[in-house]
Amino acid sequence: MRMKHKQILLVEDDQSDRRLLKKIFLERWDCEVREAEDGLVALNIILKEKLRPDLIMLDLNLPHIDGMEFLRIIKSKPEISELAIVICSSVDNAQTVRDIAKYGVKDFLTKPVDRVALSKKVLPYLQL
Repeated sequence: MRMKHKQILLVEDDQSDRRLLKKIFLERWDCEVREAEDGLVALNIILKEKLRPDLIMLDLNLPHIDGMEFLRIIKSKPEISELAIVICSSVDNAQTVRDIAKYGVKDFLTKPVDRVALSKKVLPYLQL
């Protein structure tokens, strides 16, 4: 019997950051990786395609719908409010940490991404 691969949704507008993160996830954890270049595309994947990823890697600075608005929408819908989210952003200040904590998100990675820190933050979500 084949085990289900873990699914990751990368919500990142910077193509090189998306490419790097995808490469790490594929090499290290053999995950299925979906990509969204902004919050609107990510919401469509979750709401219309009904994808329920094991982990969402979310940038905060996004076009159309930014990361905070994405969090607000996700957390307001009971059927998807428990999706696991790790913030991966260059925005790193105490107010941002407080803002994301309001939505129950505790895991935050600062760009550029350190592979060791990435492993520590995402491993609990990707263990089979």
